[in-house]
Formats: sequence, C-alpha cells, structure tokens
Amino acid sequence: MKKHISILTVSIALMLVFITSAISQPMRGFHGNKGFMDRRQEMRADLKLTDEQRVQMMDLRLEHQKQILPLRTELQGKMAELKLLKIEQDPNLKKIDSKIDEISKLRSKVQKANVRHQLEVRKLLTPEQ
Repeated sequence: MKKHISILTVSIALMLVFITSAISQPMRGFHGNKGFMDRRQEMRADLKLTDEQRVQMMDLRLEHQKQILPLRTELQGKMAELKLLKIEQDPNLKKIDSKIDEISKLRSKVQKANVRHQLEVRKLLTPEQ
C-alpha cells in the first residue's frame, strides 16, 4: 500500500512539472501560416485604437491573465488527477465523478471570466470600431 501511495505521489508531482512546462510554451499558429499573435495585431490595427484604449486594454488583459492563470493551472492539475484515477488498478467511480465535477466547476469559472473580460474590452470601443 505504501508503495502504491508513493508511486501515485511521484506520478502527480511529475505530471504537475510537465503541465507547468507545457503551459509556459508559446502558442502555435491558429490561422494558417500566421500566428495567433500576428492575427491579434492585425485586428488591433484595423480597429485604429487610441493610445488610451491600448493602455486600458493592456491593463484589462494583464488583470485577466492574473485571474485566469491560477484557474488554468488548477484545472490542468485536476485533469491530471482524473487521468490517474482512471488508470488505477481498481478505479473508484465516486472519486472519478467527484473529480469530473471539480473540473466542470473550474471550466465554468474560466469561461465566465473570459466572457466578462471580452465584455469589458468591448466597453472600451466606440461604435465605429
């Protein structure tokens, strides 16, 4: 039993290391040859934002990232825990269901925060933009 617990603990620790490493990797392109960041810059140029709007958007984005990063990290950890629960020799369905519920709550928080952020950014735009 002690051996099983120590293997599980080491596995979780390794997964958390890999997850944090994966999260810190730069995003790959989503729009053909153009990267996601290039497309974002094109959209901003099309909007013809004022300097004040740019600063306000940067502030909003930084605040949003501060709020979201811990949630995403926790979400990745919960997903890793779920994988471990599913590959156990004798999986406990109650624990798996509970972990799925935890993951669902975190995903909901992330999605709600994303929508709030989008609406806050929209408030900064003029009708022409």
